[in-house]
Amino acid sequence: MKLVYSISALATVAVADICNDKCGDFCDQSDKNLSNWDNAGFENAAECAAHSCTANFADNASDWHVCEEGARELEGRKYNKIIKMTKALLDHAGKTSMSLRSLHKQIQNYGCHCFPAGEQIAGGQGEAVDAQDAACRTLSRCHKCVAMDHGISPSENYRFVLKNGDVDCARNINIHNNQAKFDLCQCDAEFARELATFWDDSAFNNFFWLPPSQMKKPVNKRDPEHQTKFDYQAVCTSTQINRADSCCGSYPTRYPYNSATSVQCCEATNLFNSAVSECCDDGSVAKPGEC
Repeated sequence: MKLVYSISALATVAVADICNDKCGDFCDQSDKNLSNWDNAGFENAAECAAHSCTANFADNASDWHVCEEGARELEGRKYNKIIKMTKALLDHAGKTSMSLRSLHKQIQNYGCHCFPAGEQIAGGQGEAVDAQDAACRTLSRCHKCVAMDHGISPSENYRFVLKNGDVDCARNINIHNNQAKFDLCQCDAEFARELATFWDDSAFNNFFWLPPSQMKKPVNKRDPEHQTKFDYQAVCTSTQINRADSCCGSYPTRYPYNSATSVQCCEATNLFNSAVSECCDDGSVAKPGEC
């Protein structure tokens, strides 16, 4: 019996293959085991299948990846390495079932410091509202020190691999001899590790989060469930008058401070308030006269 396949049926098979295939040699080492749809930032394989790149290049993996990468840039679906690291560690720990795209959304525009206003860089001001926000604040401080120490931005490209369920940044030093990128990679890796210690999809606090689709709408125009949120302008207020001009500590736990204030760095290791404490020769901090 002769089997006859329609063109549409063959196209459906090709589409399904390209979207569900592993990224392999077309991606960075850390992304090789991701499905193409997930690496590309689609919500699912169906969304990938509906994309114009898939319609045009489903039977040519090389051309599909070139097309998809270009479209990703235009559509804002290019996910930074912070999110890739975080998802990899959460997946390894069995703590999330989210796609890269969903995870990116829920880390962004959260609390006072987690990539506010839809930005791709952690930042903000005020006290952290919870553990997730505190991790973002620590990341932002680490990024500030990278900028002061090396003069590069947090968006600078670097390399990393996943080894035994952890992030390894050594390639930036061992192969590329680039201390700046190594330090930046360490900042981001520590953020991913910190989130992996407490993340729980089901315990995500929606009160402190505004999804991108609702972010720029006036409160009265938002979906009902997003009309009552914490007040960023009222809560996230700065009490720090002076700007940091120096950094203390070692990456990934390196923090900015203002050397013109009573806050000082003890033996390049710990920050302390010189008005109420003193720095001991071993780098520890104690009350005056107790070193």
